[in-house]
Amino acid sequence: IILIEMAKKSIMINFKIDYLTKLSIQKCCKRIFELMKDISEMKLILKKEYRNISNNKLTTIIGIADYTAAIITTFTGDIDRFQTVKKYIAFFGLDPVIRDSGDNSNIRRISKKGESLVRKVLYTSVLSCLKNKKHPVTIMYYRLTQRGIHHYSAMTACMRKFISIIFGILKNGKDFDINHENINKSEEQSNKSIQ
Repeated sequence: IILIEMAKKSIMINFKIDYLTKLSIQKCCKRIFELMKDISEMKLILKKEYRNISNNKLTTIIGIADYTAAIITTFTGDIDRFQTVKKYIAFFGLDPVIRDSGDNSNIRRISKKGESLVRKVLYTSVLSCLKNKKHPVTIMYYRLTQRGIHHYSAMTACMRKFISIIFGILKNGKDFDINHENINKSEEQSNKSIQ
């Protein structure tokens, strides 16, 4: 609807546009709507197939629904091919690299070697995690931004943390526990105090 309104306005602003241009805009809009419909249908099929064939626990993670879980599962394949979480993070292109560029040296960026679609769904998943104040990703995000880290840098760090959570869930096959880190920290502290 917004697209149609924008097209009408662009035609009304420049009323001297010829018939062929109007026709070409209409055809482009029609193709875009058809593609959007196809994408929606494919997403539904992907979600349905994911539920049928996958028994992993990714959807227990707050911030991951069926579509995101299906995308991550599809691109991950067999989790056992990744020996460490660092290799899993690097597979999706979220590993930090230092790039030298002329006068600027030591510019830290992510490698972006992996599939960009996965990074997109991870970004939106992290955004939905930020709605839950107890989520470890949310706690990390606010800790980083309070230290003055820019939003996008903090989001990238949170995406890496989110991937490490996903890695843990896929490796051990257990449900996501929002208090997992707090339990581990309290156990470490009690072990230190006992020693």
